[in-house]
Amino acid sequence: MLNSKVLKIYFLIKRFFVLILSSSVIYGCQMNPASGEKEFSIMSKEEEKIIGKSEHQKIIKQFGGIYENNELQNYVESLGHFLASTSELSDLKFTFTVLNTHIVNAFALPGGYIYITRGLLALCKNEAQLAGVLAHEIGHVTARHSARRYTKVFSTGIIANIINVLSKNNYALGNLVGQSANLYLLSYSRDQEFEADKLALRYMSKAGFKVEEMGTFLNSMENYGKLYSEMNFIKNSNEKSDILSTHPLSSRRVKNVINESKRYNIASPIIGKKLYYKKIDGITFGEKPSEGTIFKNHFIHPDLKISFEFDQEFYFINKPNYIIGHGPSNSKIVLDVDSKNNSNDILIYTKKILGKNFPSTYDRSTINGLEYIDISFKKSKKNNRLAIVKDGEKYFRIFLIEELKNQSQISANAFQKILRTFKKVNPENKNIKSRKVLKIIKVKKGETIQKLSDLQLIQPRFSRRVFETLNGVQNKKLKEGEQLKFITADHY
Repeated sequence: MLNSKVLKIYFLIKRFFVLILSSSVIYGCQMNPASGEKEFSIMSKEEEKIIGKSEHQKIIKQFGGIYENNELQNYVESLGHFLASTSELSDLKFTFTVLNTHIVNAFALPGGYIYITRGLLALCKNEAQLAGVLAHEIGHVTARHSARRYTKVFSTGIIANIINVLSKNNYALGNLVGQSANLYLLSYSRDQEFEADKLALRYMSKAGFKVEEMGTFLNSMENYGKLYSEMNFIKNSNEKSDILSTHPLSSRRVKNVINESKRYNIASPIIGKKLYYKKIDGITFGEKPSEGTIFKNHFIHPDLKISFEFDQEFYFINKPNYIIGHGPSNSKIVLDVDSKNNSNDILIYTKKILGKNFPSTYDRSTINGLEYIDISFKKSKKNNRLAIVKDGEKYFRIFLIEELKNQSQISANAFQKILRTFKKVNPENKNIKSRKVLKIIKVKKGETIQKLSDLQLIQPRFSRRVFETLNGVQNKKLKEGEQLKFITADHY
């Protein structure tokens, strides 16, 4: 009699071959709309539409919701449908969505669901560049890249499950079938990116856009990727900026696009800078205001109703659940909030947090009407300082970490400034309702890159680099009357 392990292997292998055989019978070799060639796929075109529709709301939720700007949404939709009409799937009902996130990305789901973030809109410099991005995503749809990837991952996953059983791994075969939208956000292969690029240039040319702007935007992406890594203190080459994680970029790809662009000769091509700038004027820049905003060296959080200031020697990054500042000699300051504690006494709470590291001496007082405890201690050859600030049932935690050998007054002063300026903000205060926005300005006589970048309401350390990257003005002299993107605030 067969044991359960052998039976499990038998049924998995049987199911694998049944799936492959039935797929070839049901679907056979399907015609690829973009290439006109036949290819094997276990996903039908109707299934692509069903999958796209079912995953649509998941993507919206995962990326901050829809950006509430009807004029901008209508503009992107209109441009997207115009480009789609030049594709091999002109009869497919495409859906274009602007996502409310600072992440710089664009991607497509099967069935014609295409997404672009307001972060990417901020990086584009004209309508032709946006057209290139949308056309590229349309290319992924018409070339059925998601269906190809699904076929590959699905088949590989079944084989992996057979191997897992052989190695006594109990993962279920059904896990692969129930893949979430993340399956469709995996990185495309280089060949797929090249194919989508070529299709994008084809669609752009049919629509009358200046195809060379696509190569220019790829260069902007490359510059943004380098800046992103520096601003987020990423040293590991495996970590990539948002758009580069789903759309691999290489010098070869950029050269291919530039060379391919030379094949097209369009009379009076559309660039559309003025129109594009009019459409993006005033869009939210950076994190959503509800997640907290950094204006130069001032952090304010509307939901938590708190604010504080910090020294420019530290560069702060605003994460969803905490804010982290990078300072000299790898020192760091981290601030988060604990609103799920079971203690109403700040001393008991702090002792519970530190345990055996709680020192015999500490500072307990009030600052701006809030009770706090300030403690210094050493652990694992590091100098640590922790301040707990009590606000009702919430405890805000400010944590300084630095190497003992690199202990400095700069870090101590920076920590002290945050604690000294930490305060509650009145809900009626106009600053708490502020958001960073991208405004379109005209260069006045005598204005320089340095002067304008210094006036932006972002942290000084990377202000000039951000200004140059958004506007593509590296090593250029500004012209009077020239339109440029400028980061400011609506109420601040």
